[in-house]
Amino acid sequence: GMAGGPVHRWRGPFERAFPGRPTGGDAVLYFRRAPLLPGGDLLAVYQGLGLVPLDRDSNLRWALPLPVFNDLDPTPDGHILTLVKEPRRIPGLRAGETVLEDSVLVLDGEGRELGRISLLAAVRDSPFRPLLDPLGPTADLLHSNTVELLGGGEPKETTGPFRKGRWLVSLREVDVVAVVDPQRHRAVWARRGPRERPHATGWLDTRPLPGVCKPGGPRGHSRSGNRDRPGTLNKAWDWLVITNRAHGSGSASMSSRSCALARPTASRSRAGRPY
Repeated sequence: GMAGGPVHRWRGPFERAFPGRPTGGDAVLYFRRAPLLPGGDLLAVYQGLGLVPLDRDSNLRWALPLPVFNDLDPTPDGHILTLVKEPRRIPGLRAGETVLEDSVLVLDGEGRELGRISLLAAVRDSPFRPLLDPLGPTADLLHSNTVELLGGGEPKETTGPFRKGRWLVSLREVDVVAVVDPQRHRAVWARRGPRERPHATGWLDTRPLPGVCKPGGPRGHSRSGNRDRPGTLNKAWDWLVITNRAHGSGSASMSSRSCALARPTASRSRAGRPY
């Protein structure tokens, strides 16, 4: 139902998954993302530290000590898409300075790596390279925060950039939402704006939804909106959230300083309402 009461809880102490591993932060205290799998298993991300699957009784199945960040998407074929961020020196970029390179990592159901694709290279080696200009001054060049497999009937295209099997990603530091073709290792569609610092991008109906923006949007708060193809903003889905007040088709507070996520409800009685 929509009452919001607890139905089940999973617990996964970081020390059990990665005994003796130093952390130096509070990322061990929470799951950054934790999608539910069929059968009651849970996939959980310790931000920047690792990925673990837990069964319904919170038993640890395996632990992957990699710098996994922000998001993951379990796919219908039993694979896992997630985001990793690793320090590298990239030829031709910032005179050999070390930067953080974001990649989509593909895992099988047991946590074994099947492949990875650099998101920097995917955009740089595509017609959308100008969207990388200018890169910001920090080492965190892109700050990818969303990866989603397009498929499963949504969208239904078999031609064009949004076809099944491609990946929808958002890149906060360059204000870009993009679609990556994993077969060609490059972006096949990308747009900048109108959102600042896009966060939690997702696919809605037949349109990509540049979910919620982190601070850097209006007055440092969140906005949720829906973009129609080929890139116009659908004003009916434009929610501006400022200081505990939502301006749009509702009045409930959706203000969030960071790490926000918004999706529409599935209930027909609440059709069209983001949450």
